[in-house]
Amino acid sequence: MNYPGLLDFLKYVVGILVTHPEKLVIDHEEGEGKHVFRLSLHEEDVGRVIGKEGHTIRSIRSLMNAAAEKGGTSVVVKVENE
Repeated sequence: MNYPGLLDFLKYVVGILVTHPEKLVIDHEEGEGKHVFRLSLHEEDVGRVIGKEGHTIRSIRSLMNAAAEKGGTSVVVKVENE
């Protein structure tokens, strides 16, 4: 999956989880065969995206890496709050 596809997928998945989708900002960097996505969220949504004991963000990262593998890349997803 290419960068625009990965970005759209991430926006869709995270957009479903958050209660303030208007505050969702995703920054992207690419280098050395790796895509780095930084999620900037409303502080109330950080816990929703991370999930209990990090289960939700781990699942999102797994899905993103599975999609990126087909394109020969890997993905890092970082969560930040405003």
